[in-house]
Amino acid sequence: MEILKGFNFSKRAGSTPDSSVEFWRPVFKCWRSSYLVLIALLVCIGPCIAQTSVAPEYQIKAAFLYKFCNYIEWPPDAFSSDTSPLRIGVAGPEDLVDELRQTVRGLTIKNRPLLVLQVNSDEIVRNLQILFIARSESRRMTHLLTLARGYPVLLVTESPKGFDAGSVINFVVQENRVRFDISQAAAAQQGLRLSAQLLKVARNVQKDGLQ
Repeated sequence: MEILKGFNFSKRAGSTPDSSVEFWRPVFKCWRSSYLVLIALLVCIGPCIAQTSVAPEYQIKAAFLYKFCNYIEWPPDAFSSDTSPLRIGVAGPEDLVDELRQTVRGLTIKNRPLLVLQVNSDEIVRNLQILFIARSESRRMTHLLTLARGYPVLLVTESPKGFDAGSVINFVVQENRVRFDISQAAAAQQGLRLSAQLLKVARNVQKDGLQ
């Protein structure tokens, strides 16, 4: 699978912007296999995963979920304190949860530690900052998104019906590349501000329900 081919990745969040899309540092130049692309990407964001049962698609999505954190502004009341963790909930298989935990291990966002939780109950949904709903949980998707609606939670899906159900970011695989679309209207409903840099990297950006 050709992952993220065609992106112009440059500097990390917080660095001085230049004329290119600032999302990730350049790591894709002359790679001849998707495996090497994957390893380069994971080195760029932190831990490198040598052996895993998770499909490369989900390894890339785990990396994306971490990078999204740098480009989202949550309202102050989304956290109980200045040092409380940023909570990422995953409604999906346990190996996907473990993959994300490995990806964010030892990393912080604005001095906040990252805590990855598996969404096994409704009670934790509104205490998250990010909720990712995998395809395997499509039957629960609408229910979980409804629970989180109106709360400062970044809602991320990978379903053609994601935006209809209230998702803010929806992953797609186009021509063997992992891409994502954004709904600005849904982000506003959740009380979230999205960086212009993130909007530039998105495949499509919906405003008021329109692309």
